[in-house]
Amino acid sequence: MAATAHTRADSTPFVLVPIPDAIPTELRAIPQWVSWRWKYVLDKGKPWTKPPVNPRTGGAASVTDAASWGTFDDALAGMRRFDLPGIGLVLTPDLAIVGGDGDACVDPATGEPDAEARAVLTEAATYAERSPSGTGFRFIARGAVPERIGKGTKRGRYELYRAGRYLTFTGHRFAFAPATIEERTPELAALCDRLFPPRLDGGAVEPPIAPNGGGLSDGDILHKAVAAKNGHAFAALYYTGDTLSHDGDDSRADEALCCHLAFWTRDPAQIDRLFRRSALMREKWERADYRERTIARALATVTELYVRPIAGRGVRVGSVEIVNGKAVQR
Repeated sequence: MAATAHTRADSTPFVLVPIPDAIPTELRAIPQWVSWRWKYVLDKGKPWTKPPVNPRTGGAASVTDAASWGTFDDALAGMRRFDLPGIGLVLTPDLAIVGGDGDACVDPATGEPDAEARAVLTEAATYAERSPSGTGFRFIARGAVPERIGKGTKRGRYELYRAGRYLTFTGHRFAFAPATIEERTPELAALCDRLFPPRLDGGAVEPPIAPNGGGLSDGDILHKAVAAKNGHAFAALYYTGDTLSHDGDDSRADEALCCHLAFWTRDPAQIDRLFRRSALMREKWERADYRERTIARALATVTELYVRPIAGRGVRVGSVEIVNGKAVQR
């Protein structure tokens, strides 16, 4: 469905009109809101910036000056009074709220994120919405992040912030995302390890180390499974619940998805957890005998498994041997 847009006669970019009632009540109750305006800065890579606006005066706001913030209602009133495109929330450490951004990863026509972005949002499993441009995402979670992240960080098309910044909000929530702000400290740590890995001296990225044939977070698995050569088959099962390739047989599709997952992890609990987030999840999966039998068959069927490299080299652990870039259990 096409999104409602706020368009301007002065050629400023496309903007989604905020849906106030769709923004979580928990956030609306925080008295740290601002409005924002467009500003064109010629020498920036992305020339259109979004400086915050004091919603009561229409003047400049600052993320370090609480006197320039207001309530949620103030921000909405300021947006309308001063003909501004949107609103935002100032993050401070006491809120224990973390915001993640993804740029250029949402189809503006359909409002759907690409496979990689959807994997990030699936792992975050908290409130998530489209950015003002309609082409990016924002997720909001409660929790802590690794100390190395500081107030925030950016790498590639992803950003993560916990303080010293304001976050724009639209209320255009993704249908697959929760409508509430969830506690996600473990998931945030996993996302930071994957999206913002620590750097070695000299700027090289520290490769993650796996102690065994797996060691991947849920998000890592989704990201890698979609990017693999058979990623289209995985995505069809995981994200759409398509059983056509398995003659419409739900049980065969369940086992096929578990086989995909069994290449990336040998942990039955992790396979179960990921399956429950998939589009194939249904009441039958709650039957312990069916669930355990399906996972066991997948683990017995899949003899190849993924082993993460250590410092760019392959590894051998116990009966696991690297063969042509894959791990084969001997």
